[in-house]
Amino acid sequence: MNRENLKGINVNNNINNNDEDEDDVGLIGDDLLFTGAPINVRESMLLILTLLINHNVTMTCVEDIIRVIQLHCPREDLVKNSLYKFKKYFSLEQDNQVIDNHFYCTTCERELESIDDNCPSCENTKNSYFITSPILKLLKEMFNRETFFALLQHRFQRIVNNNVIADIYDGSIYKYWFNNGFLQDPNNISFSWYTDGVPHDTFFLTINELPFFVRKLRENTLLLGLWFGKSKPNPNLFMSILISGTADTPAKSDFLNFKKFNGAFGCMTCCTERENVETEHGSTHVYPYEEQVVMRTSANCIKWSQTATEENPLFGVKGPTALANYMPDFIGGLAIDRMHCVDGGVIKKILTLLFDYKYRDEGFSLYHMIETVDARLLAIKPPRLIHWMSRSISEMIHWKASELRVWAFYYSLPVLNGILRPDLFENYQLLITACAILTKLIEQIEQNSYSVGTYVYLDEIPPNLVEMLNNTNVENITKILKYFKILRNKKLYVSNLYPKELQTRSDGIKYSINNRSYLGLIERQICGCPGAHFAVTQQVITEELFTVSSDNFTFNTLEYLHKYFAGGRYLLVPIVNIDTVCIIMNVEEEMYLGLPLNSHELE
Repeated sequence: MNRENLKGINVNNNINNNDEDEDDVGLIGDDLLFTGAPINVRESMLLILTLLINHNVTMTCVEDIIRVIQLHCPREDLVKNSLYKFKKYFSLEQDNQVIDNHFYCTTCERELESIDDNCPSCENTKNSYFITSPILKLLKEMFNRETFFALLQHRFQRIVNNNVIADIYDGSIYKYWFNNGFLQDPNNISFSWYTDGVPHDTFFLTINELPFFVRKLRENTLLLGLWFGKSKPNPNLFMSILISGTADTPAKSDFLNFKKFNGAFGCMTCCTERENVETEHGSTHVYPYEEQVVMRTSANCIKWSQTATEENPLFGVKGPTALANYMPDFIGGLAIDRMHCVDGGVIKKILTLLFDYKYRDEGFSLYHMIETVDARLLAIKPPRLIHWMSRSISEMIHWKASELRVWAFYYSLPVLNGILRPDLFENYQLLITACAILTKLIEQIEQNSYSVGTYVYLDEIPPNLVEMLNNTNVENITKILKYFKILRNKKLYVSNLYPKELQTRSDGIKYSINNRSYLGLIERQICGCPGAHFAVTQQVITEELFTVSSDNFTFNTLEYLHKYFAGGRYLLVPIVNIDTVCIIMNVEEEMYLGLPLNSHELE
């Protein structure tokens, strides 16, 4: 195709060629590039930035790359990009440069002045680099916003219930720094950090003092830096002042300078040693169940690091960690992340055991029931607050972590009810109940309510299934209660890596009248202007189901998951009285209604 042939392509349909867009809408990093895209806007931007830095291309070349990317994407729901938006996203304008390069020797990791320097320590000529953003400069820009400082005062203005852990402020680590005066100063702030391995190791900071729904917005997320080395990031070269962090398990071990999660003493929260257990197919590493677990502390890890080496680690510690210099409590402040531990870890493992062809001959396998499960699952039509339509169990290898979360908390109990073996279903309920309790904004519950969902779960299932299940993520779940109390800073929803969900309409709702809550189905919405909007709503009748109990505790999923029957009276409900949308699930002849576990699921 020659240049004349290209004249027929209307590039302006996809992007704006002007350096300054007429459509100056900010880009939201968590939004998908287009509907069904495998990457989001942030990942797309980082990939383009990687090309810019790795190949030292001009901005004109970057502009052409952006155009080519846009032309190769479907137009429907495509997030429009341009050189102007790219530069604005990373603040790459010449007068507002916020990217610093840091060069280092790939052998001894000594810092260097340039990429071409010879290392004076080992005379190595193979160098690499990472980039960082000047945090003070970015913070100054944030503080210059008109409402930013007022938002930072959220911690003083929020409604506090001493029996509820609603956010990071309610935990002991934050309270310690609040009570000693530092965080009582309205001018002082603290950070949480997290890391993402796509496309390179990227590091972000969020400001804890902002309200949760504001904290996660792109404009309030600080890109701390990107690591471009072939090896894993070295915290001693990279880390800045942090308070708490969330990362996947391999990243945590790197930053703590611990053995990997699959090594001896690989757990980062306790001192339990993994054991080798013989199975029918060879052997596997498991964590033995212990009633009394010895938990790690920052103090004992620092002590062990003084004599430990990579060749001779002590309790999994290979040496000092830079985090000890930066974090008040680098063990207590490193969260167990729900996305990697529960949804993408244990839940995915259970799905694999139940439905993978490899386990078809096991007594617990549901491989022969995939068609039945699919029929139930694919009949569910979720509201738009759930980004993904239900996909076949046969495609579970491609399920995103958010799909696994929705499956676990909303779909799995109704879908597996009557299909999964009763004893296994009962224990699966315990797992879901324990995680749901920790995820909800609820008042303090006795410790037995957590132990019924963790310890009994492992005690009562067949030994061969325990061996297959008992990996690091399951071991972390058995620690969630203890770690939840030791972490002392937040519930699981605060320390997960999920982007915000989009709130939108659904035909199932929870609404309030005269301080009482009801569930209903919206038949239609009407407007009685001026200023009056109503929903014609049919009340539904619910019944208790999926009860979990122990000797001295009973919990049922009526807290958030309901079996319902239509047929109640019709009401005219003011739109302002609607508390939340719901997830409607019709499983064969049964109808279920699920409420979001907490308000942050909608933000």
